[in-house]
This record gives sequence, C-alpha cells and structure tokens, in this order.
Amino acid sequence: MEGRAPLTRESQRRVLLEARDVSKRYGSHVALSAMSIHLHAGEITALMGENGAGKSTLAKILTGALQPDTGSIVLDGSAVSLKSPRAAIEHGIVLIPQELASVPELTAAENIVLANWPTSHGLTNQRTIRERAGQALSQLGITLDLNKKVRDLKLADRQLVEIVKAISRGAQVLVLDEPTAALSKVESDLLFQKLNQMTDAGIGILFISHHLDEIEQYAQRALILRNGELALSGDMRELTRDRIVEEMIGAEMRTAAQKPRHSGNGRRIALTNVTHRRTHRPLDVGIDLAYGEVTVLFGLRGAGQDEIAEGLGGLVPELSGSLDFGDGRTHAMPSTPRQARRLGVAYLPAERKRNGLVLSMATTENIALPTLSTFATRGLVRRSRLTETARRYRDLLKISLRSVQQSVAALSGGNQQKVLFASRMHIQSRLYVLHEPTRGVDVGARFEIHEQIRRLAEEGQAILVVSSDVEEAAGLADCVFVLVDGHLREQSRGDDISQMRLLQSATRG
Repeated sequence: MEGRAPLTRESQRRVLLEARDVSKRYGSHVALSAMSIHLHAGEITALMGENGAGKSTLAKILTGALQPDTGSIVLDGSAVSLKSPRAAIEHGIVLIPQELASVPELTAAENIVLANWPTSHGLTNQRTIRERAGQALSQLGITLDLNKKVRDLKLADRQLVEIVKAISRGAQVLVLDEPTAALSKVESDLLFQKLNQMTDAGIGILFISHHLDEIEQYAQRALILRNGELALSGDMRELTRDRIVEEMIGAEMRTAAQKPRHSGNGRRIALTNVTHRRTHRPLDVGIDLAYGEVTVLFGLRGAGQDEIAEGLGGLVPELSGSLDFGDGRTHAMPSTPRQARRLGVAYLPAERKRNGLVLSMATTENIALPTLSTFATRGLVRRSRLTETARRYRDLLKISLRSVQQSVAALSGGNQQKVLFASRMHIQSRLYVLHEPTRGVDVGARFEIHEQIRRLAEEGQAILVVSSDVEEAAGLADCVFVLVDGHLREQSRGDDISQMRLLQSATRG
C-alpha cells in the first residue's frame, strides 16, 4: 500500500519487545492464555480482535498497568519488571490512551516538556521551554504551533503532543489505543505519516484498531487475538481482509452490506430550515426520511452532521429548524432531551461513557433507564421485569457478560455499546437517531448492531444513522445524504451507493 513504510533489514532482524507465555485470569475468566507476541523495531504492528478478545489486557500488561499471572516481558533481549506504568516509561514503553492525559490549559510546548522541565539553577522560562519542545519536534520532522494551548488544538495535534512527549522522554515502544477513533480520514492519514517517520528512527509502534482500511494501509504486521489467545501473527502483505475477519470472529466474513436494500412504506419525515441561532450557520440539509428505511447522514468530521444528530437529540438548544413526522403537524427542533423523547425521537449518543451510560450501574438498569417509568407499578419498579427485559436484549444482541446484574463498567467497549443500543431499541419511537452507532467496536459487534438496525427498519421504523465511517454508510444505507461544510452535496439510493462515490462527494471542495 502507498502509505505503508517499507520493511528494513534492521527492523526484520531486531526484536524490540516480547511477551512470552503471558497469562491473565479474573476468577474463572481467562483474559489471556499463554500469549506470546513480539514487536520489531522500526515497524508498525496492528493489534486486532473482537471486544473481549484480550487486546486491552495485553496492552495494559505491556505498559505496566497490569501484572501477568504467568510469563514474562522481554525488552531488547532482557527480561524486565514492569510493576507500574512509571516503570514501563522508565524502560521506554509508553501507552497513548484514547482519553489523552494532556493538560488543556498549558501550551503544546509546556505539555511536551511536562515532568521533564528544562531548568537552569532550578528556574525555567518560556523561551527555554519552546526551544526544548522545538528540538523534540525537529528530531521527528513534526510541525506544531507550540504556543497554542492544548485545549485549542485539533484532536490529531493533541495526540501528536502526547506522542512527542513520550519520544522526548526516551520511548522506544509506543502502544496506541484506537488512535484514530475520533479523527477524520485526513487527520488519520497525517497521524500515520508522522508515525512512519518515527519508525524510521527505530521506534516500535503497536496500535489497537478496528479500522481495517488503515490497518491494510499502514501496518507492516498484524497480531489477531481471539478469546484470549493469539489467533494469527503475520505479515500484512500476505493477509487478505477476509482472512483477517475470519481470524477475528472465527467465522466467514459477514457484513450488513450483503443484505438487500429496502424501500420505505410511503410515509416520510422531513427536516428543514436547520440553522444555528448563535453562529447563524445555515445547515442546508433538507433531509427527507422514509419509515421502513435506513437513511444515513454521512460527512467528514466537521461537516455538520454531528450538530444535526445532537440537535435532534435535544442537546443543541441553539439549533433551530422544522421537523414534520408526516402527520400534518410541524414541530420545532427539540431544545432538551426530554422534548426529543416527547416528540418521538430516540437518540443514541456518539459518546457512550459521557452521554449514554451510567457505568457504575448494572446492565439491567442501564437498559431500562430511558423507559424506567414503564417498569413501575404504583411507583415501585418491578425488578423481575427489568431482569427479563435485559436477558431478552442480552440474547438478541449477543451481549457477553457473566450476569445481567453485572456493572456496565466491567464490560468491554463493544458490549457497553450493545447495552446502550438495547436501551434505545426499547424506546417506542417514531424516529431513531443513531449517532456513530458502531464507533470503537469490533467487527462482530458491528455486524450484530447493524443487524438490529436493519430489523428496526423492517418493522417500519424511521432510522437516521449519522456516521463519518464511509464503510458503514455504504454498507448499511438504503439512502445516503452527504454533507460538506453544512451543505447537502448529494443524495444516493440503492445500488448507486458506494464508498468511492461517497468519499468523492464528501471531499469535493
């Protein structure tokens, strides 16, 4: 692939980091079973697998956040003891998590030298800080506005700040957890270009991802986990996408794109005249949805689709517009989540942990939260009905858990997303607005959620999926609207829908 850095003889010879026969148990649950993997210097390796396959456990062991029950970690041929993340950092192994640890109120330069301040006689100054940070950037061939506060940087640049900070502290191994989950395609490509520059300097990079496109383009090697075991370790040049998916889910590739597309039942919902009252930004969309169809609103990040999704969910009171459910009445855009539900809109938020789930509560309670009053008799919640409903959705969505009473915090990301989706499925609504419904989930969970989205449409519901994932948009939609800078560029239906066409439309000036 064009973006992939070439394999060098040096990187092929030198094994930088190894896990040897590493195992980890939680009671009777085996998270990792005699796992042995290796990472080469100067190479990008992708770590893949369904949610719950053991990826996070392995990453935490490699970076000192967890201790293995058995096995050892070997760095440059010598066994090392990683009793904490600090110990891992001292050995040059650094985790860059999804939720970044930068200090928003400090500048990019200050964050890069954080905990490693350049001092003279115990004093430092902004010029010295900028010089030290600038040296770190120049060594890696990276350009950033060092004077900007981190809160004002794009997410991709905030990630680069954390990566440069790690490298400037002597990191030899970077472990990146879903580094592009919230990035646009352009931002993702730029990030991987910088990562390729780092591998040229001999850095070993392990990145966890569910995005097969970027894995195929940028990774030299792949590690695929399944049920806590290493299912495959191989050279990306020798792996097909079907083989990767088969190894991940233990079955032949299944996608929603293989499903026949549907036509609506004639009844329609119209969204018109959408404007942001504070910025006066027109969102020229004119979306027309059919009951019984899956409509996708697609655009690159920042195109305006996120504002529309959140507005329909009642999260953007500054957004105005008209909503007609085909009943002869015109409604204003909801200004609160409660108003949205009263109108008949079930909104699934893009950020499950922030806006969708109460992690400390049980699965049963999370599924019932939006409709809790329907489980009550004379003011008392009937626990038996909660449990019965949770078990039904557990079976329907194949949610992997020990018990429906288990706290959502203990579930993997994909299973948390299924719980969130179940809570919205249980709402009897006229319109389901699903905002990035499969963000950060594995192939298996993605398939199961897509199956239930199709099922809702087949039952006659109106579905609006708001997504920046072109593969999801092309594979799931009966009808797609493409937004560019708040303006509708194109509407495609049926067999006219393709990834190439959607991307061409979304990236047009």
